[in-house]
Amino acid sequence: MPRIRPLFNNFTSGEVSPVMSARADTDQFRKSCKQIKNCICDTRGGIFSRPGILFAGTPKANNLVRFIPFIVSRGTSYIIEVGPLYFRFWKNDGTQIESSPGVPLEVVTPYIAGEISDIQYAQSNDVLYLVVDDKNPRKLTRVSETSWTLSQPTFNGAVWNGNADAHADGFPRTICFWQQRLVFGGRAAGPQTLWTSRVADFEEFAVGATNADDDPLILEIAATTQELIQWLAPGTALFVGTTGNEHRLLVNGYLAPSNPPDIARQSQYGSRYMQPLYIGRQVIFVQATGKRLRNYDLNINANVESYDSIDLSYLARHMTADKINQMAYAQIEESVVWIVTDIGELKSMTYDPSLGGTGFEAVGWQDHPVDGTVEAVGVIPTDEIDMVWTCIDRGGTRYIGYQVDDDYLLDASVIYDSTLATTISGFDHLEGETIQVVADGAVLPDHLVTSGDITLTDAARYVRGGLSYTQRIESQRPDAGAQDGTTQGRPIQFNEIFVNLLNSVLPTINGKRIPDRSVDTDMDSAEPLFTGDRKINNLGVSLEETIIVENTLPVRMQVLALHGTLSVGTE
Repeated sequence: MPRIRPLFNNFTSGEVSPVMSARADTDQFRKSCKQIKNCICDTRGGIFSRPGILFAGTPKANNLVRFIPFIVSRGTSYIIEVGPLYFRFWKNDGTQIESSPGVPLEVVTPYIAGEISDIQYAQSNDVLYLVVDDKNPRKLTRVSETSWTLSQPTFNGAVWNGNADAHADGFPRTICFWQQRLVFGGRAAGPQTLWTSRVADFEEFAVGATNADDDPLILEIAATTQELIQWLAPGTALFVGTTGNEHRLLVNGYLAPSNPPDIARQSQYGSRYMQPLYIGRQVIFVQATGKRLRNYDLNINANVESYDSIDLSYLARHMTADKINQMAYAQIEESVVWIVTDIGELKSMTYDPSLGGTGFEAVGWQDHPVDGTVEAVGVIPTDEIDMVWTCIDRGGTRYIGYQVDDDYLLDASVIYDSTLATTISGFDHLEGETIQVVADGAVLPDHLVTSGDITLTDAARYVRGGLSYTQRIESQRPDAGAQDGTTQGRPIQFNEIFVNLLNSVLPTINGKRIPDRSVDTDMDSAEPLFTGDRKINNLGVSLEETIIVENTLPVRMQVLALHGTLSVGTE
């Protein structure tokens, strides 16, 4: 049998669709995996465990909720818990704002349960304007951290101002700020119409009031079919996504009644009713079917000004087959788009367009099975990282939590960090569950939660307990080394496999566990995280040999490369 030494040291294409399984001739296939579960592709090539989710609290009355970010600065940001007829507020230190001790601060809203997923918003400093297509726009104002107000502005001169038509003509359903104007788009009586405010006077919409260049404008998008505006995205141009097309509004200088924009259709993909994301200069939007995630960017290679769109889900369409319901973007530590599907699955896409043209291009998808149904995702910044929030329904009980960037991987988890103790409280949301526990760096046997507590055999100062989850990486099948070219259909055998790790727990390789203790380790202490190569052998023969790396321990795994010695049969 000829022997080869295949090397897998670039996972930036993530998990690709099974329809790619025969495309070993492509660069994307060579950088991809057959499966990635609860791991994240590093744009530099490696792959690491998804961070665990720390328990923050529960939504009011166990409601189905949605998250809206309110960002003052990196150090001061909030996740708004949007529930039926209310807002509540969570800080980027993981705590809930209270009106008095033990009483969450709450703002009454007009948004019923069926509307909260459709709210679109635009923020300017301490003010957030909100729209939904069957209600007058609202304004949320942050007076101080513990004082928030929701009002209905007058919007002088706006065609929807007042109730004379009993709301038959509808209200704007999209919103943004562009060139120091507040812009509304689309309503029942004007599905392709845009209304812009006076410059720096965001509630003045009286057209022609002063015949000045800063006057409000009404703009109409002409199209061959009647379309409904689905989203607005400001930049050097204003991008408008509709049910059937994508348009751009471009101005030579500043928008004014005497200097109207050039409006041109750029593509015909159509959009789902969902606000886009921004990654660098790119706009990221969901196509009309809900099954494609696309970008929108200036084509710098074109001889004329034009914008192109790429299907970012092209290689992993199985990931979005159940439609994209929500999305949020975390830039730091890795550049990752977090996605919730219509059936409550959590997916992610590692994507950094700034690497385009450098040779480090990467669009890598990952799947994140959790214990429950994911109903909401949101991201707000902190001084250190971008904080990913989720709301998960576990058998009828919902919990709100956020990812914690540390070495311990547990969901719905609680941290105790204080004096030596054996009884650890705070697990009421996991009552009756058997959970994993890490105490002072050591992984303990599973513990049963009783009356909201767990009881340790030995006292510890730092304890983390929560729900475990499996991280899994499966490589593609090697396709080289046979005497006549391909290894497809040939019996192959890994005589030995090496996994190259960085500050990582030792995982299992093809079901076999790497010995996790050395003779130099004190038996009273935890084995330190490992860096370097570890080997495993005697792995058997298969026609579909892949390398499967798994970790079920609540400790971070980080894989830089997989390699080994592979024997290839002749038939």
